[in-house]
Amino acid sequence: MPRFTAAPDANNNGKFDLWATTPGSGRLRFFADYTAAGHTTVSGVSDAFLGYQSIG
Repeated sequence: MPRFTAAPDANNNGKFDLWATTPGSGRLRFFADYTAAGHTTVSGVSDAFLGYQSIG
């Protein structure tokens, strides 16, 4: 993933979450509920992030 950032708990359920863009597409994705076993869901959030240099 070319750009990513972490939100301590974006969906307010007590678990770690990540946001990342998809290479060459501008898609922003949300990776919910990270634990030692991985994440539970990946959601497409937006297709408007092509050309951004950072997210935060």
